[in-house]
Amino acid sequence: MVRTHADEWHIDPNRIGVLGFRGGTPGRGLSTHFHQRLYDPIDASDKLSCRPDFAVIVYPGYLALSEQNYAPNPDIHPTEQTPPTFIVQAKTIRFT
Repeated sequence: MVRTHADEWHIDPNRIGVLGFRGGTPGRGLSTHFHQRLYDPIDASDKLSCRPDFAVIVYPGYLALSEQNYAPNPDIHPTEQTPPTFIVQAKTIRFT
């Protein structure tokens, strides 16, 4: 949708990114599964790429599986086509 309106909104259609917070699942999913359409194209905007040009994922969840000694999540398939991604993660440390 954003690429369809890029001229109207005065933005570069080749510099559109995604930002995901608190689990980052939608942003992460779009960055790694952009080629999988969940519905048949309805109009011209559905025929444009939905691959983001970059991604910012803040506090991502489920990148690794805690019940499997933090093995990489097999449902996430980064490839050479995965956009450049900045990941922010932190851990609370309690001092007593």
